[in-house]
Amino acid sequence: MEDSKKSPQQLVEEVQRLRQQVADLEATCQALKLDISKRERIEAENARLYDQAQRNLANRRETELAMAQRHAELLTLQYAAATLATSLDLPYILNTLTREITNFLGANGCVISEWDQSADTILVIAVHDLSCWSNDVLLSEPWPLAKVPLAKQVLMERRAQQIALSPESSQVEIPGLEMGSARNLLLLPMEFQGQVVGLIQIVANHTKQFFSGEAVALAQMLANQAASALQNAHLYSEVKQRLTEQIALQTATAAISSTLDLRTVLRQIAEQMGRAVDATSAYICSFEPDPMTSTVIAEYFSPQASTEECVSDLGVIYALPRDFSSGFQRLLEGQPEVIHSEAQPKREGWHGHMQEFGAKSILNIPLLLRGQVIAFAELWESRRARPFTVHEITLCQGIAQQAAIALEHARLYNQAQQEIKERARAEAELRRSEYRQRALLNAIPDVMFRATRTGQVLDYHRGSEQDSIWPAAMQIGQNLAEILPPEAARLTLEHIARTLESGIQQIFEYRWHLAHFYQDYETRLVSSGRAEVLGIVRNITERKRMEEQAMQAERLATLGRLSAALTHEINNPLQSMRGHLDLMLDFSASLEPGEDKKFLQIIRQEVVRLNDITQRILNLARPWPASRRVVQIIHLLRDVLILADSQLKQHDIQLLTEWQEVPQIMVAPDQLVQVFLNLTINAIEATPPKGLLRVIVCPDQDEMRISFINSGPTIPTDALRHIFEPFFTTKPEGSGLGLWVSQNLVRQHGGSITVENLENPQGVAFTVTLPFRPVMEVTDADINLRAN
Repeated sequence: MEDSKKSPQQLVEEVQRLRQQVADLEATCQALKLDISKRERIEAENARLYDQAQRNLANRRETELAMAQRHAELLTLQYAAATLATSLDLPYILNTLTREITNFLGANGCVISEWDQSADTILVIAVHDLSCWSNDVLLSEPWPLAKVPLAKQVLMERRAQQIALSPESSQVEIPGLEMGSARNLLLLPMEFQGQVVGLIQIVANHTKQFFSGEAVALAQMLANQAASALQNAHLYSEVKQRLTEQIALQTATAAISSTLDLRTVLRQIAEQMGRAVDATSAYICSFEPDPMTSTVIAEYFSPQASTEECVSDLGVIYALPRDFSSGFQRLLEGQPEVIHSEAQPKREGWHGHMQEFGAKSILNIPLLLRGQVIAFAELWESRRARPFTVHEITLCQGIAQQAAIALEHARLYNQAQQEIKERARAEAELRRSEYRQRALLNAIPDVMFRATRTGQVLDYHRGSEQDSIWPAAMQIGQNLAEILPPEAARLTLEHIARTLESGIQQIFEYRWHLAHFYQDYETRLVSSGRAEVLGIVRNITERKRMEEQAMQAERLATLGRLSAALTHEINNPLQSMRGHLDLMLDFSASLEPGEDKKFLQIIRQEVVRLNDITQRILNLARPWPASRRVVQIIHLLRDVLILADSQLKQHDIQLLTEWQEVPQIMVAPDQLVQVFLNLTINAIEATPPKGLLRVIVCPDQDEMRISFINSGPTIPTDALRHIFEPFFTTKPEGSGLGLWVSQNLVRQHGGSITVENLENPQGVAFTVTLPFRPVMEVTDADINLRAN
């Protein structure tokens, strides 16, 4: 009703106002639409920004994780590098290196090997986390590079390589590793100061194709750092080992000087040897070469020794040939020897011994003193078979030598103690027997003296010989030349020089002439120091007289043995002379002109022949002259064989002479004629009829040999030993002096006479040997020498 009352103007205004409101509303709606559209765009942008922020956040989280992982890896490498740089403990370094490099690369295992370029081999020194490792023995055995070609290539080219392995591949790149589950293999050379010293091999079982280049580069850096640490550790180990060796040697030396108790010293030395080479036990055994036995005199057991090994052997005596067969020969030769139980034949003594006491390897070290084995040491290893190195053997030899010195010191100490006791007893005995010895010395008839090379007398004892012409007293320091005649002094000094030069006893004889008589002396010289001799002078005047009588008797006996043949030899010319005289007397009227002169010439020849025979008999029977002259031995033999010719014919013995040319020598001819005649007659008497006598003369270097060989029976062996002894004979009518006299005469000429039984052909040979150079020069001077 209110609107109907409005005017049209009002209505128009109202309409316009409403239209304005509608327009305003439309404008507001449009503004709202624009605002909503803007908001929608903002929301879309916000959604996009939110999504981008979420993605950025995720990427950042991944980056942070990667950086954290890389940081951890770098920390690992830094730790490993620091460990390698700061530690010198080789096992620790190897364990750290293999563990960290395996973790860093996310691998399944790692192997480190050293390269011996001279032998072209690698030696596995460390293994980490390889369940497929199949041979622990390879940790101590070199592996030829020819069997691992890829490893050889990496070492030669000094460049890392990695390969993917297939399950079907039979290629071996790591010694002792079965590659069945392995998929990837990374090989890194270990280089130090331009030299490749080893190889690192990393094994991964994941299917990822390769390790990243960055990881390989970092691992290579670590490998080179490890090479440096490895060399430093080796140097440190060597220095430490040398120090340990020096300490062991010093301890062994100190043990010797600290006590005289041999058992304590040897026990300490055995312990030092065992500790020095980380053996499970050590023993020192004496060695007695005559019965070939050995006694355990010291032993040491380490904490790692087995129960069987710890059974004490102290004092046990082993017979080496019986208990160890031939396994000790190198010890007897002074050489060390390493014995492995598995390498010994089961029936050998060493195998049973090592099985009984649980030893896997034994190092035998001889203890030498002046080149002789006096004992030996044994180093046992019961944990595993062990190849003792040359360095370990040398170290043990050095320590063992201290044991040898200790044994020698103990022997010398015991010997010194024994000598002190014996010397005390000897001094007491000497004091008790001094009077008796002095009395005995005064009762000895021989002259005794000590003299220097020049003849200066150091000590003198005249002896109890009353008839000796040696002075009753002599001043110490007086020279022998002032006591003896000149020639005797010269000969004595010559023999003193020979005694000191050769060390052999010298025996010679001489004759001391005085106004109305002479005496014969025999001197024996022996070395009693570096430049002095002991001389014993004996008066042999009576013995020489008896020997000369015996020799003269033997000469006459020889003439007696020749008497029948000489009678026939003399009768022949007498009968010839008588026959020709009878012809001249009974038939002088009927002789043709000049025939009587012919008969007289024959008679004269027979007289000459008879005179020659009688002269030879007189020469044989008369006393021998003292002088000698130069003769030809063959001429003497001819004279002897002429004297024995009749006996040769009577016994129907064939004579065969084999005379080579020999030089003339200086001899006493009549003495050698006696020798040759005696040997010839003995040979004739020993030879059966139709037999053969051979006389052989031949030179032999600086001497000649004259042999009388008969074809008679051989001499019994028991008789051969005594055949040159005086009064020994095998013939009922013999005197037993012939060969004894012959031997003495030959010895006076510096020669010898020997006898030998012959088998093929049968017979006996007597051989006289005479030197070409005269042993002495004998004149008509006052002194005659006979040298043995």
